[in-house]
Amino acid sequence: MASSPLSIRAAESADLPAVLDVRARSFGPLPAGSRSGWDHLQQRTIDQRRALVATSAGRVVAYARINAMQQLWGGRPLPMAGVAGVVVAPEHRGRGVGTTLLSAVLERAVELGDCVSALYPATLPVYRRLGWEWGGVQHRVSVDTELLRRLGGSDVHVRRAGPGDEDAMLAATAAVHAGTRSSGPLVHSSAETREELEDASVFGYVADDGMCLFGWLGDDLLVHELTAGSESTMRALWSVIGSGSSVARTVHAYQSPRDPVHLLLGAQARAEVRQTRWMLRVLDLPAAVAGRGFPPGLDVEVPLVVHDPLASRCSGSWLLGVSGGRGTVARTAADGLRVGPHGLAAMFAGNPVAALRMGGVASHGRPEHDALLDSVFAAEPYLLDYF
Repeated sequence: MASSPLSIRAAESADLPAVLDVRARSFGPLPAGSRSGWDHLQQRTIDQRRALVATSAGRVVAYARINAMQQLWGGRPLPMAGVAGVVVAPEHRGRGVGTTLLSAVLERAVELGDCVSALYPATLPVYRRLGWEWGGVQHRVSVDTELLRRLGGSDVHVRRAGPGDEDAMLAATAAVHAGTRSSGPLVHSSAETREELEDASVFGYVADDGMCLFGWLGDDLLVHELTAGSESTMRALWSVIGSGSSVARTVHAYQSPRDPVHLLLGAQARAEVRQTRWMLRVLDLPAAVAGRGFPPGLDVEVPLVVHDPLASRCSGSWLLGVSGGRGTVARTAADGLRVGPHGLAAMFAGNPVAALRMGGVASHGRPEHDALLDSVFAAEPYLLDYF
């Protein structure tokens, strides 16, 4: 019997029971007590027209969510489509349903003004097929709590944070990321940060130029985020967390792979490091380049040729110009390094062009231009959040 045709449309509130059923068949039932939070998250994206379903014979057979996010690149935020919650009913897998749905996700993200997209893949082939490529990691380290307690910083005033402190915390974090030209972390809204501060299981502390959020993880402590604009503030915030060393023997922390706290510790962190890799896709090259931060000392122009059949705002021959920490692309007839969506994403995420050539996702171009592109896109992207 021929299968019914597939239809893609915006998700509606009435679809949620069917979506939950497909999710349970894909990843297992929701944990006890998680239903209200799940409903709230789905309803928010539905209200924003950022959730899509695939239907067949009137039944929901697949679902995807496009989270409205801001992601730092070179210290500046870009509108990012955080793709998550992708599920396909078991009886419809292997028929191109996921590919069709995610193609519509790409179109919708561009319509909504997102210029990059990131996701944590449960499977690789379908996302690679549609142009996502490895972008960075979520990096978690484990440190003996006593090492953090010894960092000192008692001359810095650190106080408890609560609702009402979110804007000060966000401002301190933005200043740190701008100064370090961070790539990868999400920029949270005041409402999101306030929600965390209202959560009794999350403990927030704030200083003039820094902040931290942490909580318990079993018998250990887990740091969700810590940013500091000076060595003294970094020492002070970490030592507050380390003050629980008589009870919690280990602190786990999501952080940059090059977090400066490791330059201060009197011994190395635990050998085990947990890394979860995420994927990146560029959706709108002119907007992504114009919005991203670049090293301020560069003044270069490099031709670049992109072939991306699924992203018209990326495809074409471009002249990439970077000066004063800002970038532009303009149409050109010149030939240059040739990449598809995978090579473009990998280069945007800081991978050296030599690695792209070895990986088969870049060709042509001139060696001297390779070095310039490496300098332009230099980054070590990381995410603190999982979505």
